[in-house]
Amino acid sequence: MDDREFAAVIADRSLRAERYAAMVCAYFERATPFYRDAWGDSFHFAIFRGDEPLGEAIRATELWLARRGDFRPGLAALDVGCGVGGPALTLAEETGVVVTGVNLVESQVRVARQRAAERGLAPRVRFVVGDAMRLPLGAGSVDRVYIFDAGCHVPDKGVLARECARALRPGGVFVGLDWMRRAGLSLEDEARYIEPICRFHSVPDLATLEEWGRHLEAAGFVVEALEDAARHGDVLRNWALLDDKTIAGIRGLAPGAIPPDLRLVTEGGIALAEGARVGAFLIGHWVARTR
Repeated sequence: MDDREFAAVIADRSLRAERYAAMVCAYFERATPFYRDAWGDSFHFAIFRGDEPLGEAIRATELWLARRGDFRPGLAALDVGCGVGGPALTLAEETGVVVTGVNLVESQVRVARQRAAERGLAPRVRFVVGDAMRLPLGAGSVDRVYIFDAGCHVPDKGVLARECARALRPGGVFVGLDWMRRAGLSLEDEARYIEPICRFHSVPDLATLEEWGRHLEAAGFVVEALEDAARHGDVLRNWALLDDKTIAGIRGLAPGAIPPDLRLVTEGGIALAEGARVGAFLIGHWVARTR
């Protein structure tokens, strides 16, 4: 997808949903190098418990989610939207689960496979190109499903929930952390805070916690926890570097002063910081179980 077409798709909510697969691939082709340089190989936010550095907080967040899902050696786990494999490799190494990572972005899957081979984890971690709305797994083939900040890119959250339920065995657990919007926002606040997040990050739209809970229940899950992840630690520290002065300075730069792909990522970070600080944007957390 060339730059002009990409710009047109991300600016139109209906096109973001209709053409989500091509859009998400185009976005991550542009953003992945910046994410890896600035954030590492786990493309998700952290729940901070103190003054620990970002990398340590990200790893701790992954292991915390695994404990919430009762990950144990030998269980089969599915990573939905696995990126370049950061969480999958950590959880396979630390909890003993066997992981299948599914991702739309072929170039990220290639990187993830290479990283698994380099760490000697290829026998226990595999990565495949696939769509979360049509998971390339058989029914009842895994014991655990997890998501880190990836379900937001899926246009139909109800289909996503049903596909995860289909992939799980009876008594299986679905856990996650994902981008959501606060319930009850005015149309003005949605336009001011949520739409820029969706546009700059190639997200069709953001669900509320309540909407996501209804999708889980409709898919047959028993929801055991559904809450703002901020209940478990400091989420705002993810945007600590983006204070008002920094944001004003970036936005004051001439249009050509920053390469287009870097500006896309930078504006996306600013949108998240602004939305989170006013409470319009949140990281939702859930634990759900199949019957």
